[in-house]
Amino acid sequence: MASATLYAELIRQGLELAPNAQVQVIAPNKDVQIGDLTVRAFATDHDIMGAVMFEVTDGQHRFVHSGDVRYDGWHPERVTAWTQYLHEHRPDLFFVEGTEFSFDDDTSRQRRTEATVLTDFTNAMASDDLVVINPYERNVERLMNLSAAARQANRELVWDERFAGILRAMGVSNEIMLGQDVTVADIQQQPGRYVLQNHFDNLHLLDAFDTFSYLHMNGEPLGDYDPRYADLTAYLAQRGVALQLASASGHATPDDLLRIAVEVDAKMTLPWHSFHPEREAEALRQIGIETYLPKKGETFTFE
Repeated sequence: MASATLYAELIRQGLELAPNAQVQVIAPNKDVQIGDLTVRAFATDHDIMGAVMFEVTDGQHRFVHSGDVRYDGWHPERVTAWTQYLHEHRPDLFFVEGTEFSFDDDTSRQRRTEATVLTDFTNAMASDDLVVINPYERNVERLMNLSAAARQANRELVWDERFAGILRAMGVSNEIMLGQDVTVADIQQQPGRYVLQNHFDNLHLLDAFDTFSYLHMNGEPLGDYDPRYADLTAYLAQRGVALQLASASGHATPDDLLRIAVEVDAKMTLPWHSFHPEREAEALRQIGIETYLPKKGETFTFE
């Protein structure tokens, strides 16, 4: 239900297109009949509330779609629950995501979690400067936690209209909106009292402030593959502001993805959701997992 509510708000704001299909909300752990197929959703750990793993069966075959998944958010026990279930009900076909296999191995890159994001945020608020954050708008649970942490540090977190609309749609009614509840002038007068959420589209709003710290929290632009990222880093450098990365992936590490595949132990495992699925396929084969790398447009027939 949480994902459906968020999706509806994103459509209302023009951030998503309305689907050309009937949307049906499926509650976790309840069978839903769709034609000859039985579908069941299992709650999982991801950076979007309401994310699930799907199991589909026709009574003879069992197909499983991992969905986006990780172990280092706030709900790793959900992943453990469905991997154990699948181990006991061995799938014929297991589609396992492979986002983190998309990137070259960087041993210097520290793996961050939702907990470390909050720690970095709390540490940043120890100064008397304005703290500016650029978070991912769909990670609503993180947004709620950031608000709570700001209040604990005696600051008010000020959202733009987009983020405030999302939070209100998700049932959070006491958030502060820029231009409605607090003005730029208010923040200029007492910068140490506030945290300002700032989307890249409105980057030059920061021209109004002499000094601030900037925490990049999976907001746009996410990385240097996006041309806007160079614009962001250039702007901050020109302002003499350090770009602090306080982010956490919504996707499992390569090692955790292999761990999931081993625990599930499907008859056949297929990597998906990756720029380099062949890397994941090779890693799966090396640990003895029966793996198939599909070709674009390929059709599977089960008899």
